[in-house]
Amino acid sequence: MASRGCAYLALVGRLFKIGKSANPGTRVKQLPKRLGPATLLHSIPSADPGWLERRLHSCFADKQAGGEMFLLSPGDVSLVCSLAACDGPEDAPAWLLRDSGSFCRTTPDEFRTTARKPGQKQINLWMPEETYAALEDLAGRTGRTMTGEALAAIGRHLAAEPEVVNPPLPPEKVEKPPGEPMEKRVRKPKEKEKKKQEK
Repeated sequence: MASRGCAYLALVGRLFKIGKSANPGTRVKQLPKRLGPATLLHSIPSADPGWLERRLHSCFADKQAGGEMFLLSPGDVSLVCSLAACDGPEDAPAWLLRDSGSFCRTTPDEFRTTARKPGQKQINLWMPEETYAALEDLAGRTGRTMTGEALAAIGRHLAAEPEVVNPPLPPEKVEKPPGEPMEKRVRKPKEKEKKKQEK
């Protein structure tokens, strides 16, 4: 087991950093100034800070902005700050032991799949902030990942809605572009013309 240290949560600019250090206060002060102002929010003593850091990274991987930087919600910050100490799986809360889904939040409203397997398709999905918050709340209450909750919601929708067969569409009217001559109309011969032709 690794020597005792801490996993920590720091606010760096507009992002949150989840890292590990024997002295988090000093470590946060050493962060490059170009990242923005850095503030240590919480440190979690652990007999294995490397394991704890990896678990926190896995738990919030769907909100990873790159490396150890994350786009966390106020609820996420509260969860991390609720950890007084954690030495391993035996004393970890349930939420810390579950992995995040395969959606990665790249901007406040954008999600993209990052864990792809054969037969899976990649999508870019945009949703309003309130939709994200509702999905996050559902995932927290059910213990599912964000991806798992989204797939469960789709499954519920498909199970509740009977398959709709769309009626065939009427043939599309093709309009001629302006300036193109209309087709010549076939004119019926008049009675007088018919008689002349007969003679």
